[in-house]
Amino acid sequence: MKLINKIEFFIIISSIVLFTLLGCSQLTIDVPEPPEPPELIINDDVIVIDPTITLISDSTELSQGIYHYQYTGTPPDFTTNSVIVGQQGYGYMRNVNNVTQSGDEIILETEQAYLADVIDQCDIQDAITLSFSEKYIDMRVVYLAEGVSINRTSNGIGIISLSDTILYSDDNLTAKITNGSINFEPILNIELKIESISPFVRKFRLSAGGIIDFDCDLQLNCSVPISVGDKIPIVPIGVFEFGPILIGPVPMYVGFSLYAGFDAGLNITGTFETGFDTYASVEFGAKYHYIDKWSTIWEKSAYFNQHPLVWDYSGNIYARAYVSPELNVTLGGFVGPTFGVEPYLEFDGSIENNNWQWELNGGLDGNLEI
Repeated sequence: MKLINKIEFFIIISSIVLFTLLGCSQLTIDVPEPPEPPELIINDDVIVIDPTITLISDSTELSQGIYHYQYTGTPPDFTTNSVIVGQQGYGYMRNVNNVTQSGDEIILETEQAYLADVIDQCDIQDAITLSFSEKYIDMRVVYLAEGVSINRTSNGIGIISLSDTILYSDDNLTAKITNGSINFEPILNIELKIESISPFVRKFRLSAGGIIDFDCDLQLNCSVPISVGDKIPIVPIGVFEFGPILIGPVPMYVGFSLYAGFDAGLNITGTFETGFDTYASVEFGAKYHYIDKWSTIWEKSAYFNQHPLVWDYSGNIYARAYVSPELNVTLGGFVGPTFGVEPYLEFDGSIENNNWQWELNGGLDGNLEI
């Protein structure tokens, strides 16, 4: 009996020791965390102009690259290697070539600097909503045409009302949006990768995307047969500015404009009216890669719904109407790409002796200037 107890005791102790050893010797597999994006590193020579330094240059001096400051307290240590960055106006980034100081004033002779002069290293990816209803970033209304207003939908989204907006009027022809609206709060996509070795700017992407909800009824009232040239006139119906949006210390401003226009050829007198509504998903813009250089971004899908046609006169008519949202970017005083999208309505038809022949088309065009 004692022998059995000793054996049982030995087995129990051995099991405990073995279990402990196995438990302590289990391999721990470390799952690697995703790599962090490169740290934002600003060039050591960069001087960000603070509120104690006032830019007093006039437009002539600025056009010549002369940045004339007045300061209080101790000024920064400007040298011929300095890169200055400021937010006044639409922002600026300048390489300093010469420094002159007299009393509480400093005059810098400069030339245009670029992002790689300011930022040594970064990998930025951001998406910013340009909203007319929510203050994600500062927004300023620069211009609204008569009759145009900014309203909110039931879910709080900003919508621009175009009803009763006159596109063109003279003694012979009046073109008017009798009922219309556009709802487009684009998401601005920004990607920027800079490395400290050449080529410094590896990639840069700037695009706008989102849903365009556009509704438009166009009325033409013509007293004599007339022809209006292609896309003449172009009427600004709303101009807005967003910013500053900081890319490191560099300010970026985004201009958002809405233009309306039409072209027409009418061999009739009287009134013509038709329209459409569209719901489109778009992304448009530009991207840069140090190998492939610049290329465009243009993706779209849309559907169009025709509105009733009012046309009580014989004759021939061609009409094309559009409202074009357009974005332009200024980065540190450097003018970047301008890009836009253009939903349009196109009508071509004739009536002769009660014989109707007509075609109504809707579409989306895009444009980009770099």
